[in-house]
Order: sequence, then C-alpha cells, then structure tokens
Amino acid sequence: MIIDLRELLHASGRIEGAVLSHLDDPVGGDVVVPCQVTVDYRFSQGMFYFHGSVAGEFATACHRCLAPVATRISGEFDLIVRRSEHEGEFGEDVMTLATHEHEVSIDPWVHETVVVNEPMIVLCREDCKGLCPTCGTDLNTGTCNCESGDDPRWDALRRMKLD
Repeated sequence: MIIDLRELLHASGRIEGAVLSHLDDPVGGDVVVPCQVTVDYRFSQGMFYFHGSVAGEFATACHRCLAPVATRISGEFDLIVRRSEHEGEFGEDVMTLATHEHEVSIDPWVHETVVVNEPMIVLCREDCKGLCPTCGTDLNTGTCNCESGDDPRWDALRRMKLD
C-alpha cells in the first residue's frame, strides 16, 4: 500500500486499504494473507506519524490433525516519516525521505505485523487429539487398533511419577 504524502490534505486523518501479505506457514507452505489496513495519520512539526491496524484471515491446516482451519491475524504498527537531505535512512519505525520524494510504501510494516502476529500453533480446536503416528487415523473422529508402543527412553520419568 503506497501513501502519497501530497494527498494528505489535513493535519490528521485516516486511510484505509487492502494489502496482500505472504507467510511461510509450517504446514501450508507459502500462504497469501489478504489484509485490511487502517492507518491513522497526524502531521506535526514537519513529520508524519502513522499508526496502522492490520487484520487478515488465511486458510491453513491444523498442526495436529491437518483439518482445514481459518486463522485470523490482527496487529498494529507505528511509523514516523520525516524529510531530510539524507534520503533512505531507516530506523526500526522511522523512515527518512528526500525532500523530492512523496510516496511511502507501508507494505514492509504490514508484512512484519502479519508475521509477528502469526500464531505459532494453529489448532482446529483446543482439545484436538491429532493423528495416530502409526496408521494416520484422525483420533478426533475415531480410534485405531495400533499398539501404543511406549518409548523406553521415558521409563525413568514414568517411575519417578509413580513414586
């Protein structure tokens, strides 16, 4: 989303738009996240102050049972844009434009907001039982006849629990 500073006619206001952001989902691979972006701005003492809100939703698979899940993402970012002779200076949330530049792309801030707010584990439901590691049966919808094959490396901890 590109903001043309020449079009910001008031000292403060709101801009709304849509941005497509990409995620590297551990289960779904490269996922496109359509995001709604709302940016409140304020111009003061020669600088633009932007506060953005990002909301999006994408489809992925449950990380335990692989069932399809719609996942919502939301977050906020702040950006300060100033003008200077030294163009191209960037800080964590500060961008410096040359005096002859007028456009600001907020796509990197939207992308960072999406990535930072992506859930680490996506579940279809809190009590998801996942898949049987032997036969692949979805344990949420049925049971299987596989033996539980306890790992002997955990025996010492099991004995401690029983004592």
